[in-house]
Amino acid sequence: MEGVMDEERKYVKTSEILLSLPKLFSSLTVSKVARTPANVFLHNAQGKGYIKKIANKAYINYFRSGENPAVEAVTCFVKPMSYISCEWALHFHSVILQTPKTCTAMTLSSNTGKRFDIDYLDFRIEFSKTVPKLFNNFTDIVGDDGTVFAIACPEKALIDCVNLRGAVPFADELQIENLNIDKLRELSLMYSRTVQDKTRLWIDRYASEPVEATMLYSSALSR
Repeated sequence: MEGVMDEERKYVKTSEILLSLPKLFSSLTVSKVARTPANVFLHNAQGKGYIKKIANKAYINYFRSGENPAVEAVTCFVKPMSYISCEWALHFHSVILQTPKTCTAMTLSSNTGKRFDIDYLDFRIEFSKTVPKLFNNFTDIVGDDGTVFAIACPEKALIDCVNLRGAVPFADELQIENLNIDKLRELSLMYSRTVQDKTRLWIDRYASEPVEATMLYSSALSR
């Protein structure tokens, strides 16, 4: 009987800690609130299915609710100095209709590359390093579950994509009405001349689609 009571007291303490933790939390947070060593608490809680590790020192708290946090929230929690961009942000803003399989985030962290990619649900999360002068034009969004993520405006997402991929994605399928072309031109000036040229040629092609502009755009993509 005493053993049962001890187990109940232990469960209450564990449940209290888990209820005090947000949907996404780090092992550092646990070390501040748990009486047992953080690694022991995390191991036991994960073994019971209360939490799930998604990246180094990053966990999902399923004890609060069984729902999965949004891909965007997981991305920005794993690397706080990041914002979501490229195809994922373009889809978020309804500029492209296809649902990407990869969520790309621009980050100031130097920990980038395939070994830092995350497989989450049916998607891949990847991080690309950027520089402080280009770390702008994004907005913080608060989800229904209280999680927060930062996402680029559609124009910044498009320019980031040209800079990272070397081309405008789905160039002839974009929902142009959801882009501010003047802002697109303005933001392109922060980037290299190659990015500026590819962006300008795509805009020229979109505006009137003259044969010459189409040929120039195709030539720019092949550089």
